[in-house]
Amino acid sequence: GGGKKKGKGKKRGKCGGNAAAKIAAATAAEAAKPRITVEDEEDTLELLLMNVQRALCRGTVMFLTALNQTKVLERPNYKFISNELNFSKRFESFKLIRRPEPLAFADFSKGTDFTAVAPETLLSSASEMYKTARSLLENINGKSAQKQIKDDYSSISNEDATKLIKVCIGNSLFLHKLSQIQTGTTEKCPDS
Repeated sequence: GGGKKKGKGKKRGKCGGNAAAKIAAATAAEAAKPRITVEDEEDTLELLLMNVQRALCRGTVMFLTALNQTKVLERPNYKFISNELNFSKRFESFKLIRRPEPLAFADFSKGTDFTAVAPETLLSSASEMYKTARSLLENINGKSAQKQIKDDYSSISNEDATKLIKVCIGNSLFLHKLSQIQTGTTEKCPDS
């Protein structure tokens, strides 16, 4: 006949195949996942802080350049020292370091010459740098709020991060005002 073969089928609630091997493989896969340690969190915090410092430095350079271009601030004219000699004296201590080669004054001048960049572009770029720094600082405060890193091992305190956030907000507001003066508009200030 054409009937079904009677035999042992799966019993309810039982896993098919080698269940112990599957569980062992899942446990091994879980163990193989990299675990994030407190030291890893500290390293991440250091990297975030380095990026904050980079954004603040870049924003400040652009900010000061924009102030110079808009004649709000004028570069000092030294009577007894040239810019090249000033540069040489400031970077003299780095000449002992062979690699990388020290920066030459010509390269420094070329790298800091923003005459081809419009003040509006400098203002918006500086503003973006301060927004980036603020966002990173808020991320740092968020990590600190989770208390994963003890205060003694943290590269920046919550209080210092909050102070830097206030600097970013203040500079962003001033940049916005300067941008309004530059363009001759008095539009409402965006969320900083």
